[in-house]
Amino acid sequence: MASIPTEWIGSVYLFMYSDSTSLTATYDTNKPLMYKTLRDALTVLSRNSNFPEILKVLRSDPHLILHLKFNGEDNCLEFLRDYRERRVHQHIQDQLNHCLGLESLQVFLELKVDNIKLDMFLDEEEKCLGQIYSFKPSYVKDEDLVQLERNFLNLSFRIQPLLTEQQLLYLSPIGNSSQSSPPLPLCSFSSEPSTFHFQGTRIC
Repeated sequence: MASIPTEWIGSVYLFMYSDSTSLTATYDTNKPLMYKTLRDALTVLSRNSNFPEILKVLRSDPHLILHLKFNGEDNCLEFLRDYRERRVHQHIQDQLNHCLGLESLQVFLELKVDNIKLDMFLDEEEKCLGQIYSFKPSYVKDEDLVQLERNFLNLSFRIQPLLTEQQLLYLSPIGNSSQSSPPLPLCSFSSEPSTFHFQGTRIC
């Protein structure tokens, strides 16, 4: 009789920041587009269907923070390796540049579990996995994000096959909003309307 595998669940905070554009302000004004862009950037990286799940999007200006949930140790390790090799950085940066119509957006990323910066020891995979595994999410996906997912699913059933995703974005009000910023290189930084406490600090 086959044994039932032990469930492996963990989570981490992905901090994002840009010198040229306020990601928090952009998220507030283009929430559906920004959420879909970030979700798609994480989905593209995954080699299977178990990509990181965005539970909550937090704002602590100038940082936009994604609370990511991982189902399965292998999936988490895959993400950590992509992050260490800067593929996560590149995908997020490329997707934001493309969907927001920016010429060159520089995005800084950092991974944290509470006040522990995983960027400091990314080569120690077991240590990183242990920190993420110890940080069990205490809530499910935000209801507004769940509603966005439903809207995306409903849209996919209504669209005509000949229209591309980019054309569909431009047909909608959010797709017509475009921002510009001065060209800026790719690196990491160190350092909902709902209230959230992170490291003893109140974040909205």
